[in-house]
Amino acid sequence: MVDIANAPGIKYGDPHPHDASCFVTTVDVDADGDSMLIYTVSYSYTRPVGDLSVTGGTPTDPAGGGGGGADPNTPPDPNTPPDPLKIPEGYWSGGSTLETRQSPVTTTGKTIRMTNGRPFTSGVPTDFASEQLVMTNFYESYDDVAKVGLSVDKMNKETWPVGSSDEDYGPLSWKVVSFNWSFKQQASEQQRLEYYEVTVTFKRSILEAFDKNHMQLIGWPSPWAVEDPAGSGSFRPTNNVFPSNFPKIVSAGFREKYYEPDVLGKPKLAGIRDITTDIVYYNCSGDPVDPEKIPTDPDQPTDGPCTQFPRKEPTTEEMPLDLMGRKVEPDTEGVFIIPWMEDIEPADFASLFGDGPPYSPKKVPL
Repeated sequence: MVDIANAPGIKYGDPHPHDASCFVTTVDVDADGDSMLIYTVSYSYTRPVGDLSVTGGTPTDPAGGGGGGADPNTPPDPNTPPDPLKIPEGYWSGGSTLETRQSPVTTTGKTIRMTNGRPFTSGVPTDFASEQLVMTNFYESYDDVAKVGLSVDKMNKETWPVGSSDEDYGPLSWKVVSFNWSFKQQASEQQRLEYYEVTVTFKRSILEAFDKNHMQLIGWPSPWAVEDPAGSGSFRPTNNVFPSNFPKIVSAGFREKYYEPDVLGKPKLAGIRDITTDIVYYNCSGDPVDPEKIPTDPDQPTDGPCTQFPRKEPTTEEMPLDLMGRKVEPDTEGVFIIPWMEDIEPADFASLFGDGPPYSPKKVPL
C-alpha cells in the first residue's frame, strides 16, 4: 500500500501545486473492484492555522510544535507543512438545532394543565433548542478506541465541561448518542504512520429544578440521588436538578387515601375512598338549584326515594394526588414521579474525553 500511495509522486506533507500554503494531510488508497489490480489514490489538503494546526500547539499545549523550533516561546510558522509521522491534534465542534416534541410542560418548565387542574400528561407539540457537541480525536491504540466506544448511551457523572455552571451543565446534562471510528494511514519516504480517527457526539439535556413538595424519585441510583431528609424515605437529585426530558409520571386517579389522627395527632391512613365531585341540578329555566332545596337526606336508606338526587358522585376524570395520595383541588400541583431508566449509566467524562471545550480532547482515555 505504501508503494501505491507514493506511485503518483505526491507525498504526505507536499504543498498543493496551485496554493503553496496548503499541504497534503491525508492519503487514502482504495481498491477499485475485487481484482486488486486498479487502485484510487486520494489526497486531502489542509491549510495550517497558527498554533492550532495539525502539528501546532493547543490552548493547553503552547509548545506543541508546528515549526516553532525547540524554543516554546517561538510562535509556530503557519506555513510549515504537517509532520507526516505525527498524529493530528483532536478538536471540538458543535451547534444547536430546534426540535419539536410532545411535552407536558412549557419551554419554561411550567406544567400544562386542563381546566380541572389535572396535568395534561400527553403533552402538546413544543419547540426546544437541542445543543450538541462533537469530539474528533485521534488515538494510537485500538484499546483506547474501544474504551471510548463503551461510553455510548452514558451520561456525565460530574459537571462537564470542567468549570461550567452546575445549573446548566451539571450531572445528567450530557449524553453520548453516537460513536464512530476509522483507521488511518499516512506514508512519507517509505515510513508509515497508523492511527485511529474517532468522532463522538454528545447531546445536551436541559436541567429542571426539583420540587420536593410535588415531585418524587423512583429507582434513582446513589450517585445521582440522596435521601432527603435523613430517614424520611424520600429522595432528591444530588444537585436538585434533573433532565427535563426524563419521563414524568403524574400521580392521579379516581380514588384517594384518607387519614385520621393517631394518638400523637399525626395522620394515620384510614382507608381508600372514591374521589367525588359535587352535582349541580338545574331547574326548567336552566338556573342552578339551591343545594339546600335539593330533596336529599344523608340518612335516607339506599332504596329510599331521595337517593335519586345525590349531592355527590364519583369523579369521571382522574384527579391529581398529593404525596400522601390525597386529591388536590384544581390548579394545585399534584405529584410527578420521576423514574430512573436502568439503561443509563454514569461516566466520568473528564477521564474519557478531557475537560471539554475549549480544551483539547484527552489523548489517552483513563
